[in-house]
Amino acid sequence: MPTSDLRDMLCSYSIPLFAFGGLILLSSWVGRGEDDRWLEEQTAAVVSVDPARIDPAHDGRLVHVVGRLSHTPEAHTDPWSGLTHGGFAILRRGEEYGVWPADGGSHTPYWRPVGSLTAVWLPAEVRVGAFTLDPVLVSLVVGDATGIAPQKYVGGQEFTPAERMANQLKGAVARLTVIPMPAGKAASGWEGGGEWLYSPVPTDRMGYGQRRVQYLRLDLPTDTVTLLARQSEDRLEPMPRPQAPTFADSWSGEVGVSDAFADIR
Repeated sequence: MPTSDLRDMLCSYSIPLFAFGGLILLSSWVGRGEDDRWLEEQTAAVVSVDPARIDPAHDGRLVHVVGRLSHTPEAHTDPWSGLTHGGFAILRRGEEYGVWPADGGSHTPYWRPVGSLTAVWLPAEVRVGAFTLDPVLVSLVVGDATGIAPQKYVGGQEFTPAERMANQLKGAVARLTVIPMPAGKAASGWEGGGEWLYSPVPTDRMGYGQRRVQYLRLDLPTDTVTLLARQSEDRLEPMPRPQAPTFADSWSGEVGVSDAFADIR
């Protein structure tokens, strides 16, 4: 192919590619600017409310709420194992025994977390004062306690992917207490022992591939929590925003409006 033809062909492809790349960068820049403006507007419009009194005048607005959590006591049951336990919430975490060189480890076997065995059962209803929290807000206040993004259940309902993302945000710290496992087989057929339930040991793999699960009780945080969320009648829920699925956040302790937005940025 002549040099001039090759040059013309490259130019014909390069110009649209550069233009397309420029549009992506411009769209990203414009999107960030729109989101920044939205945050500025919310900083000016947010209102601090008394959680003990619901004011209909604030319906639909972003509100700043400081108070203590409460919930209706209930028993959480994992049908997989048959475990039933009380407490604010129950976390199930799982591990698998083996050699994991891909993780940067040595050839010495060890227990590695298994995400598919992880689940959290949360109360069907959690409140701050007279407000009932949306399930996403519930996941926020226990997010730091788990340190993971588990498959979550509230009142038997699985969270959506957008709600799972909310668990990555910081929340009020709760205490985790290991629930002892009774000796004998659970509903899953796994054996209980001490702090863990163990799967049968594979006989042809030196024990590699054996799995175990542990249950931890999450106690209700007793400290004051701070929430930024939208008031929807007697509920607190995430607020729609331009460049993200929703907006809501929580902190352990009392945090002022200006400090909260400074932390978000």
